[in-house]
Amino acid sequence: MKQTLLTTISLLLAALSLSSCKKSVNDTFKPEITGRAGEVLVVMDDRQKNDTTGAYLRFMLGDTYAGLNTDEPIFEMHTIAPPFFDFEMHKLRNLVLVTVSDTIRTDTVLFTRDAWAKPQAVMQLQAASAQKAADVLRRNHVRVITFFVKAERDRLINYYTKHVNASLMAEVNSKWDVSICIPNEYDKCKPLHADSISWFMCDTRDFQDGLVIYTFPYTGPECVSRESLLNRRDTMLRANIGGPNNSVMTTERRANLDEEIVFQQGTYGGHFVSEIRGLWRMDNYPMGGPFLMRAVVDEAKARVIVTDGYVYYPSREQKRNHIRSLEAIMHTLKLTE
Repeated sequence: MKQTLLTTISLLLAALSLSSCKKSVNDTFKPEITGRAGEVLVVMDDRQKNDTTGAYLRFMLGDTYAGLNTDEPIFEMHTIAPPFFDFEMHKLRNLVLVTVSDTIRTDTVLFTRDAWAKPQAVMQLQAASAQKAADVLRRNHVRVITFFVKAERDRLINYYTKHVNASLMAEVNSKWDVSICIPNEYDKCKPLHADSISWFMCDTRDFQDGLVIYTFPYTGPECVSRESLLNRRDTMLRANIGGPNNSVMTTERRANLDEEIVFQQGTYGGHFVSEIRGLWRMDNYPMGGPFLMRAVVDEAKARVIVTDGYVYYPSREQKRNHIRSLEAIMHTLKLTE
């Protein structure tokens, strides 16, 4: 597990507005996007594919997603030559269009939404040479990754806001005085102390995606520090989420894994937020996986609102999209006035 570029941008996504991102006007009758979540199709010829342009795109899009127990890329990158970029491929969800020609006078990168389908994310790269194309990518590295990560998250948020469990949402609002979308795939679980946390889970035969919500008083910046939040996390989860053989959930800190925990701070909707990515495990039982914890400071009510999502998917290595789904749910959080 490595701390990578994703760890420097995820907190920027909530506040970032890409001024160069344009949405097509006539998108009413455009088809829905196709393709799998987390995939990016790069349209470039074989020469670009094998030179510095292709190399930097592979490095950038294939960088390691932070906070997982196995290495997974931020995006799966596929390439195709321009003559084969047909009508069906125009509908893919994430596109990178590369043009390298000595006739190009200005090296640019342009971000577009819904060019051929919706909700689609398209990046156009134009440069006079392969080296200049790589230089443009290097200068815009964070913007490029942020653009596609945000596009994936926005799609999930759009889906979840249309497919909510209204009764669970009402319960959360009543109990914690916040609004957050609880998807209709989630059910209510029973923590050991139901007054201290809310616990929801999407539980299938293959995997479990869990979401925990709780609050605590805000006493100053130190209470949303890395160690303070991890200690509180362990206290809350140990006391409320039990498993087989009297096991309890805790943060994984063995074998130097504590050094791999990713901690960031930033803002979300105008509120200070701390975010932690790492691994969880059950004491005395072989269960574990990645987690994402977000602690948002509610200054008006002098409290901290915690959303903590975890994934258990023992049969497959791919957990990136599950964490992305939980992150999207957390980004629907709204503080009540």
